[in-house]
Amino acid sequence: MQMLACGGVWEGRRILSPGTIDLMRSNGLDETQLADFPDAGYGYGYGFRTLIARAKGDLNGSVGSFGWTGGFGTWCEADPQEGLSIVYMHNLIPSGEQYYHPRVRTVCYGLL
Repeated sequence: MQMLACGGVWEGRRILSPGTIDLMRSNGLDETQLADFPDAGYGYGYGFRTLIARAKGDLNGSVGSFGWTGGFGTWCEADPQEGLSIVYMHNLIPSGEQYYHPRVRTVCYGLL
């Protein structure tokens, strides 16, 4: 995740091009698809959920930050604007994602 947050560079070596990172975090959903997307403020890029509207999702991350969630509450996010990566893991059924993830994100961005 830190490599993604650093624009495709890991330990001084380029792994992915900036264009690939931009493709991964650019919303590809149209307005009709966004209306059905379950996460307010997010769109979907190339394999990743991507933040497109901070206020709509009541989120304090950077527009263009991207990541994914797992079925039991794991979550990760890369923010190239801040050079920040977040990896959070818990295993719960139900996952409690809507409760825990925004709080973890708020704390992480608040620490910057």
